[in-house]
Amino acid sequence: MQDARAIAADFALPADEAWRKALADWLKRVREIGKADVAASLQADLQALPMKMEQRVTILDKFRLQAPG
Repeated sequence: MQDARAIAADFALPADEAWRKALADWLKRVREIGKADVAASLQADLQALPMKMEQRVTILDKFRLQAPG
């Protein structure tokens, strides 16, 4: 896990949905094999990640420019 953290830091990988999914998959696996200490670390990492925020802009029709004519 330390290697994965180091790689993510070295390459400035974003803590995006793909990273969250990877951590969740690893957490599931370490729980299956009984690695409680690693599971606690992964759980803490998951909780420290910002929640997914949807980034969309909605433009209301009343603010759109209308073509003349």
